[in-house]
Amino acid sequence: MELLGGDPSLTTMAVASALGGTASAFAIPTASPLIAGTVEPADRQRANALMGVTANTSRLLGPALAGALIWAGGPGWAFILDSASFALSATLLALVRVRHVPVPRRSVLADLRHGLGEVRARDWFWTSLLGHGAWNGAAAVLMTLGPAVAIDRLGGETTWVLLLQAGAIGMLTGSLLAGRVRLRRPVLLANLGLACYAAPLFLLAVAAPAPAVIASYAVALTALGYLNPVWETVVQHHFPPEVLARVTSYDWLVSLAAMPLGYALAPLAADAFGTTVPLTIAGLLVLASCAGTALVPGVRRLTWPAPPQPDRAEPAAAAPRALTPCPAATPAERAGACRAGRRRGAPTHGARPPQ
Repeated sequence: MELLGGDPSLTTMAVASALGGTASAFAIPTASPLIAGTVEPADRQRANALMGVTANTSRLLGPALAGALIWAGGPGWAFILDSASFALSATLLALVRVRHVPVPRRSVLADLRHGLGEVRARDWFWTSLLGHGAWNGAAAVLMTLGPAVAIDRLGGETTWVLLLQAGAIGMLTGSLLAGRVRLRRPVLLANLGLACYAAPLFLLAVAAPAPAVIASYAVALTALGYLNPVWETVVQHHFPPEVLARVTSYDWLVSLAAMPLGYALAPLAADAFGTTVPLTIAGLLVLASCAGTALVPGVRRLTWPAPPQPDRAEPAAAAPRALTPCPAATPAERAGACRAGRRRGAPTHGARPPQ
């Protein structure tokens, strides 16, 4: 409402942002259990990919829509319409029917210990989280120093805008691919794809030509768009439903923890050493942490679970046929008649219907 008056308070906006972030911290880890509780296992990768397509389409079109709303009605009305979209989202979520999963009652600390134990028990999971955390920290470095490099050395603001749009298109493309391409070793190849993010960091560090930087960033974000739905699907397959929300909470905690560090240290390092040094270090960290997961046995061995086999209907038992005695009068005639009946496939004394 303060935006409608034209004199917003920075304190009020900071408090509102903190409350929104706290709410998101509770909401985001519930998305994966929601998918697992409403979609059958065979369809989860497509469902997660569709979620990615929706989110990335919003990221691609959101800035243009926001600009149009601000131009038409001002920032206050833009935020009011945005809040109305949240209310609509909450209403739609309330109508979703989710399979109930019984969860044992524990204290908060016991829940945290239980979730941590599930995380530590899977080397492919916690080592990948370290790589994802390094990736996000490096992304913060790029977002902080990238605009300065683009404006000062790569042709101006247009280069940076094109880079961001190329990244958004790449994310959307990766999400679309995730709905159609099912890799045999998903975590290994997805983490190797994340290592591609080192390329735009290195190219920005040396102020390479703008087309090369933009193309490398698009490829790196395509890998990220593919990884997100695939990672969610793998986690949903390999963790019990009752611990999925807690495990996802650790996932987000470790993955995003390095971002504030990247935002804080990048400008300090740039002031002391120039932009080349922090961008290069960030690229090396991404390359080592993401590609380095290939050395972990669990990452190399993890494959998709075998798809469920359709139930085969048991063949219906043939109705027993009437058994008629061989009509021959003498024992020799009876034996000869019955042997002839066997050759023709006719039932004889002692024959059983197929089971």
